[in-house]
Amino acid sequence: MNTWAGVRVHTIGAFKHEIAALYCVHEDTVACIMTYLVDMIRNPALEQAAAQLYDSRLPYHNFGHALETLASARELVERCRDADMDIEAAIVYPAALFHDAAYHEDYHQHGYDSKEAYSAALAVRVLHHYGYASAHIHAVRAAILSTECGVACESIEARLVRTADLSGLGASYRLFIQNALRLWREDIILSDREVSWDSWRDQAVAILEQFLDEDLGLSPACYAPDGEAWLNKHGRENLERLRHEPFPATGPAAA
Repeated sequence: MNTWAGVRVHTIGAFKHEIAALYCVHEDTVACIMTYLVDMIRNPALEQAAAQLYDSRLPYHNFGHALETLASARELVERCRDADMDIEAAIVYPAALFHDAAYHEDYHQHGYDSKEAYSAALAVRVLHHYGYASAHIHAVRAAILSTECGVACESIEARLVRTADLSGLGASYRLFIQNALRLWREDIILSDREVSWDSWRDQAVAILEQFLDEDLGLSPACYAPDGEAWLNKHGRENLERLRHEPFPATGPAAA
């Protein structure tokens, strides 16, 4: 019997199906996560602790996003290792799990300056509980903080987590616009007010352009022949299409 994030099933196929349904992610993502955990540093109790800090009612920043970030991180770890780059997956793993923890809560009310700072503080608390070393916890905290726009990365692990978090920028436009609509709806939910599509779209483009001003490549396989990172290249193409995207006929409710 397999147990993961509180789900108990008897076969690998059923296991993938149950987890995919629970967190609204594709079964291929779950398969990638399972490989990551088996190959490296699986800690089911830590995963369960992280999952409890996310709100499944959020259209985008739910635990499914953490799993997708973890799947992207695994691929990036493998690319870096193929290029003989030294990556500590034991830092990447918890940072990806907790990087958007409690996104639904008001971080100001908890005394923090950003969502990333609050998520990092929650990660520190949980990792202390599970007996992680102080130096390890500091590195995980720094990696989570690096997912905030404009914050410098202190390590290759931090840079990898930020790139994994932004990997959706380089997805197919169909998936990219689907995520954009989810984020628009999420903004309406969290702010408890109407947010026009044009206003949200223009603000989102401006913020994402700041992320794309940075080099999001890591290993040689991450770069196109012209020297630009594939993620930056595809991200700019998607942003250009988003910039001219009209108001969705279905509105935010169908996102």
